[in-house]
Amino acid sequence: MSRTLHFQQITDSRFMDRKKCLPVLNDRMQKIKELLNIENVTVEIGKPYLLEWGDKTKEEKGRDGCDTDNYNIQYRANFRVKKYTRKVTWNDIFELVNSVKAVPYNFK
Repeated sequence: MSRTLHFQQITDSRFMDRKKCLPVLNDRMQKIKELLNIENVTVEIGKPYLLEWGDKTKEEKGRDGCDTDNYNIQYRANFRVKKYTRKVTWNDIFELVNSVKAVPYNFK
């Protein structure tokens, strides 16, 4: 029985413009899907979902061009990876995912 690797990709309006969050996440999802298109490796990607917090009526831009703390959003996508081969190591998979955006991982 194989282990399943779980991780999330997250985009956050505190670090980028709100309008770019979903397109950036979709781009990361596509890149990871392409990189992990390996024989005997399966990748399940969940649908992106939105988290919102703060006061939506006071949207402002900070000096750096990013949104301020008054209203913030995050888009998140969950990933599940299984491998059925020894030709590819988990470290190989970590390296491929980290080449897009490093994230915390766990096995279930």
